[in-house]
Amino acid sequence: MKLLPWLRLMRLPAVFSAMSNIAAGYALAGGDLSTSTKLLWLGCAVLASVGLYLSGMIWNDVFDRAADEFERPERPIPSGAISPKAAGRLASALMLAGILFAAALGMGGVIIALLIAGAVFAYDGLLKETFVGPGAMGLCRLLNVLLGAAAVGMGTTGDVLPMHLMPAIIYAAVMGVYIGGVTWFARTESQQSGRIELIGAAIIINGAILLFAAALGGAFSAEWFPDVGPVRALICYAALAFSLNMRIGRAVKEPTPRHVQTAVRVLLLTVIVLDAAAVYAASGNVVAAGITAALIVPTVALARRMAVT
Repeated sequence: MKLLPWLRLMRLPAVFSAMSNIAAGYALAGGDLSTSTKLLWLGCAVLASVGLYLSGMIWNDVFDRAADEFERPERPIPSGAISPKAAGRLASALMLAGILFAAALGMGGVIIALLIAGAVFAYDGLLKETFVGPGAMGLCRLLNVLLGAAAVGMGTTGDVLPMHLMPAIIYAAVMGVYIGGVTWFARTESQQSGRIELIGAAIIINGAILLFAAALGGAFSAEWFPDVGPVRALICYAALAFSLNMRIGRAVKEPTPRHVQTAVRVLLLTVIVLDAAAVYAASGNVVAAGITAALIVPTVALARRMAVT
């Protein structure tokens, strides 16, 4: 059995952004790495996220196999490298593994994992081509961040919505909006895209980054990130917005598959940058933020051999 077609089917380069989501959610919920037990919980959350994410990527191609025969015949299923039944078996196994690892985090982890699985099937099987499709994909990422936060709640009781989780919840919403915008931006990446749709998606993407900067700057609660402040938050926003909008602008000016797909790759890489910034803002831990940011390296390296989207 050749490994490369399977790795391409799973869109392996993109899984590292799912891992960085977990790091961000964990740090924002107050998690730390002070004990081996806490490291184990974080590891279970990461493995749960990986299983669910890779499963979702495979199910995407299983559901899209008819359309891919015309639009992307080089993909593993339409090219005949992998059969739909074999792909479905692997996707089912990965999804089950993800749910089982999430179960180690308690009932909260199980509920979030099941919601992610439901959102995956809703997007891949029903909603992808509808106007709510991007929102469904954004929901998957929102829940993925909360899966990281669930690793902090092990063994705790009390309020249904503890206040220590609010930074993670706000960031999860930011990530959900951002990915919803990216999904909208990428909807017709395999063909000529419409400028109006690209501009609309760009507005949503920029709005999400601005919301993130507002949270860092204390617009929601100055107690969450006291060491950041509005000036640093504005600098963070300006740097991210400039880099992203350079690529977005090129795609809007010339909305060909090459320019749009390049912009989408940059937008997905930015997820890791946002997550690393969130880890640092929440914990002040340079090492943890650096490790999170370093997930860009395998993403870029693998993207040279296989598609990210």
